[in-house]
Amino acid sequence: MLSEYEGQPTAESCPRSEFSKYALAFLIDVSERTAEAIVDRQRGIYVAKFVDKDPVRLELFAMDGEKKYTEWIAMVGGEVSREEMVKSGNTGPKGYVYEKGDRFFFFMSSQQSLEDLCGRMGYLIVRDGKIIEVYVTFMN
Repeated sequence: MLSEYEGQPTAESCPRSEFSKYALAFLIDVSERTAEAIVDRQRGIYVAKFVDKDPVRLELFAMDGEKKYTEWIAMVGGEVSREEMVKSGNTGPKGYVYEKGDRFFFFMSSQQSLEDLCGRMGYLIVRDGKIIEVYVTFMN
């Protein structure tokens, strides 16, 4: 079976002169912005975990043994009631069924990320001391 890329030019076989200066500038710009976003995200996680030491976030970090939700936890503002979440028009992600004792934590990325059109906000849903769902209500 042939790979879909078999026979296609590789980076090594394609001389640099075949790339336009605009294509190269675009690739460099995107790479730089992606690297900055990754560094900012990691910095935000570090500050949330080791500098701010917010008790709500620290509790959530402790629940996240697999480090699956670390990025979302770093953006958590605080715990909200189910009534607050529902009042804002959110009932949970598709397929989610509320159980008594479920807890909800509102998160929102930085104002800068919203201005840069890469922001997020939503809720973490916790059940029995485990984060079971990330419910993104806004993404730009």
